[in-house]
Amino acid sequence: MWRNVKDSLMAASASLPKRKKEAKNEWMTDGILEPKRKKEAKNEWMTDGILELMKQRKQQKNMNGIQYQILEKEIRKKYKQAKEQWCNNQCEEIEKLRKSHRITKCTQK
Repeated sequence: MWRNVKDSLMAASASLPKRKKEAKNEWMTDGILEPKRKKEAKNEWMTDGILELMKQRKQQKNMNGIQYQILEKEIRKKYKQAKEQWCNNQCEEIEKLRKSHRITKCTQK
């Protein structure tokens, strides 16, 4: 019984690609490899400017540590400002809805 299990596992492992690189090459030749997705903002308050700074920071990560730190500080600053502005806009919108007695829309925000 154990021999049957061992033989079936050996046969299954023989059919799998040996390394990740070989698997990638097989996918590329089969046309299965999909193009990379465009990075989108994860949060509603993320602006295109912040995403652009993040790309620049990624490029500087291993090249220039000082420039990386400068970009990191700038991203944090802009991120906090954008989040604060977004929260303030949401609060103002909710207050307007409450004043106009639209409670159902107010609770949806």
